[in-house]
Amino acid sequence: MSPALLLNSRAAVFFDPSDLEEIDAVLHHDDDPIHSTHVCMNCRRIESPNNKLIPCSQCKAVFYCDVVCCNENWSNGGRAGTRHKNVCKMIQRSHKKRPVMQAIARQFPWVRQTEDGSVTFDRYRDSRGLFGCGSKYGWWTEAPCSCEDEVDYMWGTQLLEDDPVDEREGWKLPDNELPWLDFESIDIAPPPTPPNFEHTWTSYYKWRGLPMHSPAALLLHWPLSVYRLLDKLHRIPSQIPLQRQRLVVHLLGVEKELDVLPLFGELALLIPNTDIDLVLFGPGVFRLLMEAEQDEDCLASQPFVHTYTAPDASGGSTLRISLSDSGPIWGDQSIHVPSNRPDAMIALNANLGGYDQWELALLASRAYNIPFAVTESQEVNIELYLPALRRLPQTRSSLWALIDLSMKEEKRINRTSTKEFTWGINPFMCPGPRPQTLGGGPTTANGFEFIITTGGSDEDADPVIAKKTGPSLDDYM
Repeated sequence: MSPALLLNSRAAVFFDPSDLEEIDAVLHHDDDPIHSTHVCMNCRRIESPNNKLIPCSQCKAVFYCDVVCCNENWSNGGRAGTRHKNVCKMIQRSHKKRPVMQAIARQFPWVRQTEDGSVTFDRYRDSRGLFGCGSKYGWWTEAPCSCEDEVDYMWGTQLLEDDPVDEREGWKLPDNELPWLDFESIDIAPPPTPPNFEHTWTSYYKWRGLPMHSPAALLLHWPLSVYRLLDKLHRIPSQIPLQRQRLVVHLLGVEKELDVLPLFGELALLIPNTDIDLVLFGPGVFRLLMEAEQDEDCLASQPFVHTYTAPDASGGSTLRISLSDSGPIWGDQSIHVPSNRPDAMIALNANLGGYDQWELALLASRAYNIPFAVTESQEVNIELYLPALRRLPQTRSSLWALIDLSMKEEKRINRTSTKEFTWGINPFMCPGPRPQTLGGGPTTANGFEFIITTGGSDEDADPVIAKKTGPSLDDYM
């Protein structure tokens, strides 16, 4: 996608955070459980007292005005594009995950479950001044709703400033609820290394010294999801390495992450005695770099937009974050040179079916055995994308027709047509399931983890059927 096409896809309107306070009210919506958020999956008509929608008789997750809308969406797709008969059983399977997601959310006292089984915390955030758009909300800032307003929010606007936001300004929380990284300035002990917590929010909060009433998880799910995926890809040492290591991670499809970059310093605490290079790609990065060309002194114009070094007591790791301009999603121009390949590729809320450019990342991961894992907001997104993964050998013939690969690399791509992939619930998801206007199974940010390439020797072995994995309800009882 060219820069011009990327910018012209929507009205290119860039905001200074101080100018966004007036549209802050757009984000303040009523999360009362009585309030209906149902929308007809076929014609997009909103439910009202005079227009009660009816649920699908099988999945109970999508709603329709009447039998006419139901039949049209079932057979033809209607405005939704996807025929419901192709996803109904997927949605039914995904809804079986709701109790586990609800149990993950119940670890926090500020979460409220509504009548439809979803959880809310927007009103709680609003009551604490953490729900809005603009610089006064620090790292909590969110893109305003653009349903009626032609608003084009730019992620990472804080990186157009010359100085970084400090932790108090970013978190907007009392000191005892804040997951500090600058331990010297506040004179508190850092967490022990190596990390000794189970993969639950409760265990992590205890290791980090946080009270469970802290809402920090509502932002920490970004770095913790990266940590979780790296662990699933066997890139996290179980003990402190005797020799200094280097870990290069490509973070793809970046948008919201740009607003919370300092939080990724958490990785330096979690991965001891390691120099971590986190290279960011994505539509948000692409636009931010174009805007940063006007100011060579701003953070986004620097070789590293953020750096952090953990205390010696926590392993002394360093994190350096850089922005790549090689493509709107990712760039494969240099990946064919072995020395340029990362140790892992990660994407959060990837939406694999939303951009054709993902195919380049998938080809590189499979051919060169680069560990690759993603999170998705809905499990259905994963199941719908599996056929495209099966077609990757055909994709190689079109997108990489001029790329010479070895027999082993060709075999890895060809094995994609028969490989069984592994996915499951991410225990470090943003608490969910969240309310939805349209059905598709339970949803929340970073809700489901999907392993595409392990990077191990198993990628060169015969196909092995893998199970869907993740935490179970027993883990939270």
